[in-house]
Amino acid sequence: EDYSRHRSDHKINHLGCRVFSREEKKYVNRFWKEIHVGDFVRLRCNEIFPADILLLSSSDPDGLCHIETANLDGETNLKRRQVVRGFSELVSEFNPLTFTSVIECEKPNNDLSRFRGCIIHDNGKKAGLYKENLLLRGCTLRNTDAVVGIVIYAGHETK
Repeated sequence: EDYSRHRSDHKINHLGCRVFSREEKKYVNRFWKEIHVGDFVRLRCNEIFPADILLLSSSDPDGLCHIETANLDGETNLKRRQVVRGFSELVSEFNPLTFTSVIECEKPNNDLSRFRGCIIHDNGKKAGLYKENLLLRGCTLRNTDAVVGIVIYAGHETK
């Protein structure tokens, strides 16, 4: 049993995703095990979220995306998520290099039904953060071409 768990963990840790590299100033391929809090991640339709991610940008013009949570709760109905207030109004593509907001959120916990926090934009305005802004590790992006978000919880700290 321990060996099968080890193999499963190894497989998951070596799944790939696109993470923004500040050094290269572009999105690069990284393993899930290399993802840290504060990383910007770009995902495409049908990809699985590698960490708990705050939704900052969506290809949807209304700042929405849809996720499937079957891996977490067995539900096959899609759930709608919303870009954080203050970012859905961006007309150009989200640029991680210009991100200057400060994020404050609750400590990691396993309550899937709740998430609270706030984001303080560089102009001093605050916006609340809620579960509708959060993309949970293990969920799958559906019916949306692409999203970008920032990792809030990674590894063992994910909900």
